[in-house]
Amino acid sequence: MLLCPVCQNCCPEKESELQIPMTQYAAINGNNQQRAFSSSGGIFPAIAETLLKKGWHVFGATLLQGEFAVRHIEITTLDDLWKIQGSKYVKSDLTGVFKQVKKLLNLGEKVVFAGTPCQVSALKKYVKKEYDTLPLIDLICHGTPSPVWWKESLKLFGTRYNAVVSSVKFRDNEQPDKSHYGKINLSNGMELSYSRANSSFYDLFLNSSILRESCFSCQFASIHRPGDITLGDFWNFSKEYDVDLLAEQDNVDLHHGISCVLVNTAKGMSTINSIGSGTWFKEVELRSIVDNNDQLQHPTSKGKNRETALFLYKHFGYIAVDEYWEIKNKVKKLLKR
Repeated sequence: MLLCPVCQNCCPEKESELQIPMTQYAAINGNNQQRAFSSSGGIFPAIAETLLKKGWHVFGATLLQGEFAVRHIEITTLDDLWKIQGSKYVKSDLTGVFKQVKKLLNLGEKVVFAGTPCQVSALKKYVKKEYDTLPLIDLICHGTPSPVWWKESLKLFGTRYNAVVSSVKFRDNEQPDKSHYGKINLSNGMELSYSRANSSFYDLFLNSSILRESCFSCQFASIHRPGDITLGDFWNFSKEYDVDLLAEQDNVDLHHGISCVLVNTAKGMSTINSIGSGTWFKEVELRSIVDNNDQLQHPTSKGKNRETALFLYKHFGYIAVDEYWEIKNKVKKLLKR
């Protein structure tokens, strides 16, 4: 029996072709509606909109609200752009996507793909050659948990409020600290903040206790990137630069999320240069981005609750993980009194 070698050949764990940034920017989407629906400065939708208007095919991750699965999809119209905006803190399903991308390229179509660095690296290996018509965008990634844990946590969250979760947003720009707050809607009409304070999944994700094992030795957690463009949050921008002065000089709002953009190839630069003039870019020092983003320095470290969480899940299911997390939270609150 012959085994298909495609997965082995595309595995991102193998040596990957990487490059370091040519230049880097702080950036903000000039479209306030797109920016409000995004997680930071909204640069991905700015890129996607530009290319969609030129007839490109855009691939990105969407959260299917009914089944709460995260899956990569293709979009070709601006009406569908919202589907692939915003952060998704769970591994996305790529079933059939690489095959679809390669088919489009072979037909002479133009494609842009955005995903985690390991997904981008795998796609590069799958298509096997360099395409000018395939700019790749990798995201600065903290790590990804299992979709199974995500779905089971939502069931328990709904049970707590005697309802069913109807929709989720991982990061909510309306919150004062959008990096740690999302929004969750229930079938009984309730709308709640979704944060590490009320969700075991969210908290265990943020403290790196439920990520995939491979995330703790990720070769892409550095300035050496697989994509033509790297996008992420520009953490602590106000500590590095004079926000008030820049806001006055450039007439831009710098208080509701800023993206960092690493341009790694000439193809990436061409893509960035194609974005309309309404988007704000400021060239910055690479150090100012790297120093404020651990995932550009080293892989995520294992959370201190990881072994306990894995043991409980293996023997008793996610409900035991959730109960363990609730007990720990109650103890913390008592100790703070």
